[in-house]
Amino acid sequence: MKKIQPYAPGSWELLGKVWVGLSVWVIIAILMFIILSFVSNIFMKATWISAETSIYSNPLLSFVCLFIGFLSSFIGNFLQVVAYNLFYSKKYYNIWKVFGLLLLTNTIILGLMWPIYFLFSTQLTTLFIILAFHVLLSIYVSMNVVEFSLSPNYANSSLVGNTLWFCLVLLIYALFWKLNSWGIVSESSITLSITLPPILGYSLIPLGLGLWEKIYFKFYEMGSNPFYIDTVIPDEEACIDENEINIDLD
Repeated sequence: MKKIQPYAPGSWELLGKVWVGLSVWVIIAILMFIILSFVSNIFMKATWISAETSIYSNPLLSFVCLFIGFLSSFIGNFLQVVAYNLFYSKKYYNIWKVFGLLLLTNTIILGLMWPIYFLFSTQLTTLFIILAFHVLLSIYVSMNVVEFSLSPNYANSSLVGNTLWFCLVLLIYALFWKLNSWGIVSESSITLSITLPPILGYSLIPLGLGLWEKIYFKFYEMGSNPFYIDTVIPDEEACIDENEINIDLD
């Protein structure tokens, strides 16, 4: 059986995916601005809390963060796949199947994350870290689901590429948190907590996966294909022969 060749994006496609990620981030940022304008009172009160007394007892804050995390991840992931379907339809096809999988995936993640939000609802800095992790985790898992469903033969390879760059994005976010002293609750720290994860996730993780696919394709050309998964295809000829057997007992 001839093995399916791995997908290797071109340089322009990699740049295009970065621009798609940035465009998705702009749309998400506009949506977040609209949402925050309706709940600005909650966040303004949160910014009045000092680092030493960063306890905020309003339960609506955790609910709002949960809603923002779900909205920015699900809508962003879907918009990203729609753009990929328009510009890179050779790989990203069957968009409605992907839509259902993304909805299911993000709903499951939402169900897993909501107890964590409410468990730390009074700890402001921890709550915004949870929000960032929620968004980045959703982007990472959703990208894996998309790759697994559309390119199952190289699901293992996609998992490796996405995981490496997901870890890198988490490291970058942690460095920003450390260098900018986000332990102090302020309006700027809240804004960065909400806007930084989408721009990192939607731009860097696809870029990293594309770079990994180009590297893996070089190994494929040298005769190595360690992450390939064979597709189980039934023996059609045997099935036809069995169907053609018709014994007339009359």
